[in-house]
Amino acid sequence: MAEVKTLVIGYEKEFKDRDEYTCTTTLVQDGGLNIVVDPGCPKSEKILKKALTKHGLTFKDIDIVFVTHWHLDHSKSVALFPRAKILDFWEINKGDKHYFHDGKYKITKNVRVIPTPGHTRNHASLMVNTKRGTVVIMGDVFWRSNLTPKKDPFARDKKKLEESRKKVLKMADYVVPGHGKMVRVKK
Repeated sequence: MAEVKTLVIGYEKEFKDRDEYTCTTTLVQDGGLNIVVDPGCPKSEKILKKALTKHGLTFKDIDIVFVTHWHLDHSKSVALFPRAKILDFWEINKGDKHYFHDGKYKITKNVRVIPTPGHTRNHASLMVNTKRGTVVIMGDVFWRSNLTPKKDPFARDKKKLEESRKKVLKMADYVVPGHGKMVRVKK
């Protein structure tokens, strides 16, 4: 079974004149692969290097970087992983080679991409089967660990976002939101 480990716990704060936020960055290990999800935190190189070191890894040990969507707070540090394939909602990139998948790409027998549009048109999540149950690393389907707000000020399609939220909550035992810690889904 796959393992899911938090590298960076994201946060989100609102001020009168600005917002401050960073996304949660997650490590998934399965089938001999190391997968990093959403490497977008500020001061990424220092923070991510330290987090990976705690797990006995370096940037070169990462095989795949999965990006839930291409907002900078989720994607700006993909270049730190020199060996990694970059994977998103429908494409796999390795150097100058690009391959396309159907949006339901199976990375390993326990890890697959699922489309979760709404926050952005091209948003996807990672569904991971673990010993604890199904974990969905869902980017900004929900921003926070308390699974709010009901309104997403950046949502491109509110109807599709609501459908994606229902889908994720139905299939997941645990979720990793875009800007918070992993939480158990109350059924």
